[in-house]
Amino acid sequence: MRRTFRIVPTLLLALAPLAVCADDAASLAKTAADRTKSAKVRGAALEQLIALGPGAKAATPDLIGLLQDGNPLIRDYAITCLAAIGPAARPAVQGLAAVAEGDPEPELRRLAKEAMDKLSGVSAPPAPAPRAAAPAKPATGTAVVRPAMVWTTGRYFRWAAPAGWTSEEGTNGVTVTSPDGRMLATSAMLLRSPGSSAPQAFLLGVLPLAGTKNVKVLSAADQPDIAEPVTGMTWKVREIDLAATPSDGREVKARYTVGVVNRYGVSYDALVVGFHTPPGDFDGAANWLTHVAQSISVVNARGVAGNDTLIPVRNHPLDNSGLIESWRQKGLSEDRIAKGQREGMMGYERMQDSSTGATYDMPLESYDAGRGGYVNPVRPTELLDPADPGQ
Repeated sequence: MRRTFRIVPTLLLALAPLAVCADDAASLAKTAADRTKSAKVRGAALEQLIALGPGAKAATPDLIGLLQDGNPLIRDYAITCLAAIGPAARPAVQGLAAVAEGDPEPELRRLAKEAMDKLSGVSAPPAPAPRAAAPAKPATGTAVVRPAMVWTTGRYFRWAAPAGWTSEEGTNGVTVTSPDGRMLATSAMLLRSPGSSAPQAFLLGVLPLAGTKNVKVLSAADQPDIAEPVTGMTWKVREIDLAATPSDGREVKARYTVGVVNRYGVSYDALVVGFHTPPGDFDGAANWLTHVAQSISVVNARGVAGNDTLIPVRNHPLDNSGLIESWRQKGLSEDRIAKGQREGMMGYERMQDSSTGATYDMPLESYDAGRGGYVNPVRPTELLDPADPGQ
């Protein structure tokens, strides 16, 4: 029987990690600080703290200690987590200053300076001339402005996107598109498909089904494998940058992270998180489109990924509990924070309009030090309130 797909614009959208409870912050911080544990275990704890954002405030003392950890990956996570906590992590400014002055890794020195500036409102030391000479958008010379994100809860998923963007939700995910149709963030899920596949082969096979042509892989790199905690089966993960022409005929540059698990050679599951933009906008937009794609979380685990919309109904009913738990704990890559994820997903603070209940993710650089908060996008005379931990 011929396999059938339900296609939302460009791709089927993928499952993103589920939220972590804020009450876990203290225990997660202790796990991250325990040097008797492996870097993988400590990194996983820090990933979950990052997901809490401001709700991880209680972990700040432990995170300050981790700024001097001997593992540069752990220091990277600690800096990122402090940035995710936001202004509430201001006690970490002195520790970040020490990293900015003396860390042996140039990238971590740079990240620490940026985090220090964001948390305290104190300008970081001037950047070296070669770095300052590189504009974010060579075509215009203007700085990239990251938009505020508005949270939406659908029937199956919850996601964040800029105001005015259109969203399409199905049982298998959500696709969000800019008003002009030129930018898109999406993720895709295909479950229990007969046969076997690999991450890059799957992506190159499904793109034409969405009307995408002229696909050219620009770069690709394998990411660490992910073991499902329930079944022990291994997800193979690959990050892929490509150029392509979607069905509207306008060229784009895209980045996708694709995971595939083959189950006993009989069937496979595949998940994709990614985005595309006009080629000239890619470098700047990647800093926040990653946040849009990664923001998608499940609110209806029983109804997500309708089996009959993805594969023939003659197949057995879907049991995706292992898949959901695996992605809740690990995300797409457990041992690294991609530059785009670090600068896009982690550079936002969760805020709320107390009058309407609307939830926003505000870019850290939009913090108004003079007014002591984030300006309400709808009512500029008011400031937003911090969202409840874990919201």
